Amino acid sequence: LSFYTVIVSVAACCGSISFGYANSIISTTLAQPSFLEYMGLNTAHNATELLSATNGLYYAGACLGALAGPYISDQWGRKWGLAFASVILIISAAFMAGSVNIAMFLVFRFWSGFGAFGLLMSIPVYISEIAPPRIRAGIVDLHGVFFNLGFAFACWVGYGFYCWPTHKLVQWRPPLAFQALFPSILVTSLLFMPESPRWLALKGQNDKALKILKRLHESLDESEDSFVMMEFYQIKRQAAVDSALPGGFLDLFRRPSYRKRTFVGAFTNSITQCSGVLVINAYGPIIYSMLGFDTSKQIILAGCWVSVAAFVNFWAMFFVDRFSRPKFIAVGLILCAATLSVEEAIVSNFVPSDNHDALNAGVATMFIFVVFYSFFIDGSQFAYIPEVFPNHLRAKGSSFAIFCGGLVDLILTQCAPTAFKDIGWKYYLVFIITTTCGAVLMWITFPDTNRKPLEEIAALFGD
Repeated sequence: LSFYTVIVSVAACCGSISFGYANSIISTTLAQPSFLEYMGLNTAHNATELLSATNGLYYAGACLGALAGPYISDQWGRKWGLAFASVILIISAAFMAGSVNIAMFLVFRFWSGFGAFGLLMSIPVYISEIAPPRIRAGIVDLHGVFFNLGFAFACWVGYGFYCWPTHKLVQWRPPLAFQALFPSILVTSLLFMPESPRWLALKGQNDKALKILKRLHESLDESEDSFVMMEFYQIKRQAAVDSALPGGFLDLFRRPSYRKRTFVGAFTNSITQCSGVLVINAYGPIIYSMLGFDTSKQIILAGCWVSVAAFVNFWAMFFVDRFSRPKFIAVGLILCAATLSVEEAIVSNFVPSDNHDALNAGVATMFIFVVFYSFFIDGSQFAYIPEVFPNHLRAKGSSFAIFCGGLVDLILTQCAPTAFKDIGWKYYLVFIITTTCGAVLMWITFPDTNRKPLEEIAALFGD
């Protein structure tokens, strides 16, 4: 692994932080009394529906952003796909921070989701195409580490401004504006980052592709580096085949092998979201409120929760390439379902109550959940999904998978406030049952792509 590859991957992960921050900042925003008061959500008769819309519209934009990204990435390059999504995110941050009413906020919350999920789709594709095969998942797992850092930044920045009592009327605005920082850094970094050698090969720019590949592997003499030349030969030959094949969204469904790839990718992202992780992240303060904690402790607990996620994701990088991809994820899903079963039992029996030991156990269970999710699932899924698609369909296939996951998030988060209000602990059953069934299917039927060059994975799907 070259130092240059690490630096480029870390620079790309500024977009991962951007996604995490944009995704998570709403949890502390909704916990700010000044935001609720300014937007009239304390007294509105439809306050629950408006709270749902802050996440529902975000994930509606997310679905469209995931689908729009490949048109830029395939036509103009992987770097332009990153730049386009980053600019959308910067603009939406500025307008959300300057919102004068809830309608304006919701409109740009939609565009925030559009840009954030454009990055969520584009970054794993870019990193997977520049990373060496033997540790590809570990490098792509940086995406998980950094977007969890984004989650953590959002929570702690939100808490910091919550503790700014002299400016209560505007304390919710600066955290939203801060969302523009990391996509701005990414846009600047793109001036110095290389294009994907696989995209260049697809466009017939083989000399540029070889030059970048040598730099990524720190090879100074192509005649002395058989690995670089072997990889370049595979890329060039595969690109010659792929460039002659149709590469539209509908082509994901026209061949049996492509349909299998598409199902594997879409199911993987969808079932991991069915674990309920983003519902817990987005509505963490509401859940902690159910467990009897005040506003300050709700935000602190949410910040600690995502900080643990970032820490565990970092250590997962060193293990993910040692195991079968689908089995590793399936184990995580089973452990998450088991943990939520314990949480469900605590909530159903002790909420509301004065049994502080049980309520503290409920919080501890949420932290155990995020340890399992972060170690086994968070980064692993974003390594696995781009791997299963061929070069000419990787961006579109990954975007469709992210679209499906975003659709699941849209449904689950839109329903969450009403579900927690009306059926309480029973909402956890949705996550437990679907996650368990999905884990069994992944373990039994999904192919393993670990340590294989991207050009050799076609054999697993019968191409």
